[in-house]
Amino acid sequence: MTGNMKNNYPLLIDKLDGFTRKYYQNQIIRGVIYFVAIVLAAFIFSAVLEYYGQFGSAVRTVLFFGLLGTSLFLFIKLILVPGLKLFRLGKQISYEQAALIIGKHFPDISDKLLNTLQLQQQANINQGGDVSLLLASIDQRIERLQPIPFTAAIDFGENRKYLRYVIPPVLLAALLLIIAPAILRDGARRIVTYDVAYIPAAPFQFVIENPKLEVPLNEDFHLLIQAEGAYYPSEMSISMDGKALRLKSLGAGKFSHTFRNVREEIPFSLKADGFSSNQHVLSVLPTPSIVNFDVSFIYPEYLGKNNEAVTNTGNLRVPEGTRIEWKFSTQNTESLFMGFGDSVLVIQPEKKSHFAYQRQVFSNEFYQVAALNQIVGGK
Repeated sequence: MTGNMKNNYPLLIDKLDGFTRKYYQNQIIRGVIYFVAIVLAAFIFSAVLEYYGQFGSAVRTVLFFGLLGTSLFLFIKLILVPGLKLFRLGKQISYEQAALIIGKHFPDISDKLLNTLQLQQQANINQGGDVSLLLASIDQRIERLQPIPFTAAIDFGENRKYLRYVIPPVLLAALLLIIAPAILRDGARRIVTYDVAYIPAAPFQFVIENPKLEVPLNEDFHLLIQAEGAYYPSEMSISMDGKALRLKSLGAGKFSHTFRNVREEIPFSLKADGFSSNQHVLSVLPTPSIVNFDVSFIYPEYLGKNNEAVTNTGNLRVPEGTRIEWKFSTQNTESLFMGFGDSVLVIQPEKKSHFAYQRQVFSNEFYQVAALNQIVGGK
């Protein structure tokens, strides 16, 4: 009998191990269903709540980490832990617990299976005595239990009834993606970027009518704003450097403001009825200018006069036949305009920001000089 026992009892243990594996596989399947249902429902709830609530960074931080923490907790508890136990990593259910679960499905063998395990424990304890009758009884019980398919106590198909928890949030998510995708998309984006400060959407738009927010150095800039939307605000202000100035109303939702003598870029935003626009920047264009210039006089040889030079002098008096050479130092300048009477010259630089031109004069004439670039015509 001892030999039979040694052959039969491991078979019983193998069957119980097979049941245990299927038990944890079933837990993983059920855990995935619960995980998808709960996390998807929490995600939809959070996205819809944020989309309509337009919360600040603090609330969105709670929503983000609450959703993340809930998802992580449920994944560990419902999927990871059973998965580890499936591969015997962690404490599994005991054979006695497995026997009780099997007994609920097969009531006829419930007591027999549990009693067989208990008798085996007694046999292990009394190994020094005569346990041949006890072992024979155990072997006989195992033979009777052998035809019973323990794994049949676990029916994967029963998990279909839990799909009623996952189908509603899946259908709701699909419906929202079809009818109003912005609810999930924008709500989720705002939650994920919880540390970004979002400006509440206004019932109207701040439309800047100027083609470009650019102004030449030291010139004025006339800003025009049109409010477009459900209604026109009666007042609007501009915020610059922590100060707010009321804009001039032109009627029908149109406003204006003049920046005087602009010397550097000016960041600004617009406000009306508690709503704010995005940040804008008025940029200063690189204005071409002549920094300084030297004029050299090369006199005719017959005068026997030493050549001379002056600096930053525009009005010149020289003898007839004198050759005059101008040398200009410029800033933000691509070319130089020089006009003499009816003739116009466009001079290219000798090197960056440096221009030179020579001309021999034989009569009185007026001349003009202007710096040019692609943005500004020049001064």
